[in-house]
Amino acid sequence: MAHNVMAGFIVNLLQDVNILRPLIYLSSDDLELTPLIFITQAFVKRDKQNIWVKQLQKFAEETNGSVYVISSSFKVWKLLNEAKQGFLISASESDLNAHKETHEIFKYCPEKIKTITLQHGFECVGFLMNKNHQKMYGDSVGFAADYICGWMPIDLQRNLRPLQRSRYINIGSAAWINKTSKRQLSSSSQSLDKNIGIVCENLHSVRHGTQSNINLFMEQFFELADYLQSKGKKIALRPHPGGQYTVKNKINLPDNVILENKPAYEVGWSNYMYGISAPSSVLFDLIINNVPAMVWQDPQQMIDVTQVAYLPVAQTADDMISFANMPFNSAFANSNQQLSSILRSRDEVRNEFIQLLSRITDLNHDQSISLQRTRGKEKKIRALVMAPALLPTLTISFIKPLSLLRDKVEYKLILGLDTQALKGDALKRAIRKQCKEFINDYKPDVLIMSRYYGKDGIVLAQECRKKVIPFIYHIDDLLYEPSKDVLDEKKYEAYIRRAPTILKLIELSDLLYSSTPALKRELFNSTRHPNIAVGTIYKSIDPNHILTHKKRKKVIGYTGFGHSQDLETIEDALIEVLNTHPDWRLELIGTIIPSNKLRSLGGQITLIPPENDYDSFISLLKSRKWSIGICPLIDNRFNSLKANTKWVEYSFCNIATIASDSPVYTNGIRSTSIRTCKSYNEWKNSVLELMHSPEKVEDLVMSAQAEISQKFSDHALADQVFNIIESSIKGNNQ
Repeated sequence: MAHNVMAGFIVNLLQDVNILRPLIYLSSDDLELTPLIFITQAFVKRDKQNIWVKQLQKFAEETNGSVYVISSSFKVWKLLNEAKQGFLISASESDLNAHKETHEIFKYCPEKIKTITLQHGFECVGFLMNKNHQKMYGDSVGFAADYICGWMPIDLQRNLRPLQRSRYINIGSAAWINKTSKRQLSSSSQSLDKNIGIVCENLHSVRHGTQSNINLFMEQFFELADYLQSKGKKIALRPHPGGQYTVKNKINLPDNVILENKPAYEVGWSNYMYGISAPSSVLFDLIINNVPAMVWQDPQQMIDVTQVAYLPVAQTADDMISFANMPFNSAFANSNQQLSSILRSRDEVRNEFIQLLSRITDLNHDQSISLQRTRGKEKKIRALVMAPALLPTLTISFIKPLSLLRDKVEYKLILGLDTQALKGDALKRAIRKQCKEFINDYKPDVLIMSRYYGKDGIVLAQECRKKVIPFIYHIDDLLYEPSKDVLDEKKYEAYIRRAPTILKLIELSDLLYSSTPALKRELFNSTRHPNIAVGTIYKSIDPNHILTHKKRKKVIGYTGFGHSQDLETIEDALIEVLNTHPDWRLELIGTIIPSNKLRSLGGQITLIPPENDYDSFISLLKSRKWSIGICPLIDNRFNSLKANTKWVEYSFCNIATIASDSPVYTNGIRSTSIRTCKSYNEWKNSVLELMHSPEKVEDLVMSAQAEISQKFSDHALADQVFNIIESSIKGNNQ
C-alpha cells in the first residue's frame, strides 16, 4: 500500500457517481491506494433521498476507503496538504456556477496533488458543446485542472480553449471501464423480456431549448407506449440520473412502462432490443453495447443533433414506432471519425487510466502513457504564496495567472497558520516551527504574500530572509492608512489594528508589488521602499469568454463590499431618474447598505447578497444582464489609488460603465469606452442618455470590450506576474 498518497475523488453532480466509480475501484484494486471520496454541499442538496450517498459509502466500504463531506474550504485545503503526493479527480469541474465548489478546490489544491478533470459526457461543457449549451454558457468554459481528460482526439474537441490544449489527454470514457484486476464492474442482469426497448429522458437539459419540446417528447413517448400496449409489449423508461424529470414531476406512466431508474452500472444495456433518446451520452452506452440507437429531435429542429448525425432521427411518434418495430444499427465506427475514436477497447481505456495515475503518483507499473502535456526540461520556480483567505484579490492577482504558468511556476498556498489553540511562548514556538517546516519541506524559490496582515507572516518572512529566499509583498490598497470616508467603523478599526504588521511586512519585503502607479507613488512617499514594482494590469479577462448580446434589462447596477458612502454621493441623481422612469430598477450586489433615501425607491431597488467565490460572482454579474453599471467614488486620497477593476468587470459582462471623473477611470481608458462624471447634473444626464439610447449603451460596451481584449488579457497578466517573480529572484541573486 502506497503510504500517504492521495487518491481523491470529488463528487458534485449526481451523474458524477457513474463516471468516478470505475476509477475509485481501479485506484484500490490496481494501484493499491486508499480512495478518499469528497462530497460537495451541492451534491448533498441534490441527493435529497440519500440514494447516491449510500452508493458512495458502499464504494468506500468495498475499497477500504472513506467518504468526506466538505464543510469548509480550509479543512479541505488542510487535508490535501497532509498528503505527500497524489491526485484529485472530478467529473464536473469548470468555471460554470454548477461546478463552483469543485473548481475552487482545484484552484487552491497544492502542486503535489495533481488535479484531473474528466469529460463526463459526449456533448460536455468545455469539450464539445451543443448549440443550446453555447447559447447559455458561451462557446467555451475554463478548467483549473492540471490534466483535462477527454474521449477523443483534441482536434475534434471544438470548444476546448487554446490555452487548455497543452493539458489535454485523449484517454477515453472512464464510465466504460468494466473491470479491474480483482472484480467485474458492469452488470449482467437480464431484462424481463428480450423484446423490450428503452427510452431515455434527459428533460432537464438545456439541449431541449423550450418547455414545449419537453412536453412534445413526453407526448410522443406516450403514443409509443400506447401502440406497444396494443401489441401486448412493454417499454422501459429511464429518467436522467441527475434531472429525474419523470420522477420529480410524478408523471403518471402507462401500465406497460417499466421505470428503469437503477444506476447506469447496474443496467443490463446489452439486453435491450433498441434505445431512443434525445442527444445524451446514454446513446453511447447503447452503442458500445451494440444496441440499435435512435436520437430524438423536435420537428422544428431546435435541438442540435449534428454531433450524432450517424444515428437515425425521430421527430414524430410514428418515427419512434417504426424504429421499435424494426430497429437497425446505423452507428458503425468505421464510417465516422468521432465514433471510431470514442469506441475504443475497454481494456485500452482501463490501462491508460492506470498508466496516467501511476505516473502522477510515481508508482511503478510496466506500461507508460504518451501524454500530450509533458514537463519542460527547465526547473520550475517554486513559489510559497500566503494570503489571509481565498479573497478575490488572491484569485485575480495570483491563482488565475499562476494557472497559466504551470510549465514555469508551481506554488503552495498557505491561508494562515493553524495555531489557534496556543498562546504565549507556546504559540511563538509553534509559529516558528511551522514556518521552518514550510520552508524546509517545500524549498521555495520565492515567498509571496497578498494583502497579508498576520504576525505569523513576519516570522515566515524572517525565516525566508535567513535562507536568502526573496519575499514579494503584494498590496492593492493603502492598507496601513485607511479612510473613514469609505470604510464602515468595524472595517476601519480592523485596518488600524493591522497597520503595524503590514508596515513591518513591507519593510521586510525584497520587492513591493503595487496594483497601480498611483499607489506606487504613495507607497514610496510613505515607506521609502527601495524596490517597488507596478503592473499595467490588475484585473484581467479571457477575451474568448467575453459576454456579447444586446438583450439587456432596464437595470442600473452597482457591486461592492461596503463602500455605501461612495454610492451615497450620487443617490439623489439616481432617485430622480428612477422616479421618472418606473420601468427601470436599481440592483446592488454585495454588502452595500442602502440609505433611507434609496430605500424610498421601494420595489425599484433590489439587494443581492455577496458572492465570495470570484468566478461565481462573475457568473452572477453576467446573469443579471444590466444595461448600466455605476462606479461612484468619493474624491479622496484612499480612492485615488484604486484599480479600474469595476470597469473591466462590467465591460466583460456586457455592461456600459458610468464612473466618477477620477484618475482611476480617466487614466488609460479611452473616452469612448466609459462615461465619467463630476457633478450631480453630469451623473443625471449621463444615466438618462444611456437609459434612452440602447445604441449608445452598445457603442460604449463594444469599445470597452475591444479595449479590454487588447490590453487586459489573462495571458498578459500571467506574463506580468512571471516577470515580477523572476525579477525578484534575479535581484536577490545579484
